[in-house]
Amino acid sequence: MGGGGTSVFINSYHQFACNSMYLEDTPGILRAECLGEGWAGKVTFKLGALSEAALNQLTNAIDLKIKRVNRAELEHYTLISPIFLLGFLLLSALIWVTRMAYRFVMRG
Repeated sequence: MGGGGTSVFINSYHQFACNSMYLEDTPGILRAECLGEGWAGKVTFKLGALSEAALNQLTNAIDLKIKRVNRAELEHYTLISPIFLLGFLLLSALIWVTRMAYRFVMRG
């Protein structure tokens, strides 16, 4: 899971800012690309039990939101695309019938 924005962390020794936090495959481990005074590099964080539970809830909520958006998008495309196709076919049929009627009238 990638994160956006910048997070600023302050401890008694250093102040640093991190962009793009990522969950590692190991539970409770985060990796981030951070910048500090005169240095830049990857920092690994180990989460406590409460933080890990909160992060799991957050990732589950994000996954649920993504699934809802994807489902809504799929429903939208499955309804809208056929409507345009049906409209095109009806308009084509109307034009064809009009041309055939015109030709019939002109032939006498």
